[in-house]
Amino acid sequence: QKFVGRSRELGQFLAALDHCSDEGRGQTLIVRGEAGVGKSRLVDEFGKLASSKNFTIHTGLILDFGTAKGEDAIGALVRSLLNIPPGGDRVIRAEAADRALKIGWVTEERIVHLNDLLDLPQPSNLAGIYEAMDNTTHNLGKQETLSDLIRSKSQATRLLLRIEDAHWADQTILSHLAHLVRAVQKIPVLLIVTSRITGDRLDQNWRAGTDGAPLMAMDLNPLDTSEASDL
Repeated sequence: QKFVGRSRELGQFLAALDHCSDEGRGQTLIVRGEAGVGKSRLVDEFGKLASSKNFTIHTGLILDFGTAKGEDAIGALVRSLLNIPPGGDRVIRAEAADRALKIGWVTEERIVHLNDLLDLPQPSNLAGIYEAMDNTTHNLGKQETLSDLIRSKSQATRLLLRIEDAHWADQTILSHLAHLVRAVQKIPVLLIVTSRITGDRLDQNWRAGTDGAPLMAMDLNPLDTSEASDL
């Protein structure tokens, strides 16, 4: 299907791509708009532009009805970064975790959190350590593990990370997102987050947790009459 309109947003995104490539520093783009206005279609177009400039794309989707452990937006993003195919079973996930450790994408101290992110059982030598951690330590460890993985992957290729439907995010996912925003600002990684305007969770309180990291907000309105006619 032909892509119509949004020339301003496409221009802003191209500028962000070029800055990321030239400076080796990333930023976050928040694409907001009501249901049906074309957020996902625009982000698809962003992906095509990014691919043409040799960015590798990884995606996580936040669902309103919840997901199984390890299959939320952050878990899906980790699986994509580790090249785990959709529906990859426990053996495939364990092999990917072992490979990430051997390659050096994650360190030995992070493997307990990577297992958590991939919904893998903890080996006997780590089970006690994991059980002794409180929930805050678990979440912080997973955030740092994801950041380490992204930093490692970005040394080989520029990345475009895509998180969709942040208006459904719970507090844990919002905390992960804020950490991601902080993490990508110093590496060649662009983070795109989509959200509806109604019920948007990416408010001032959330932004305070990003410590002033670069954010660009795009609020999408319906196409104008001529663009709608062309479509």
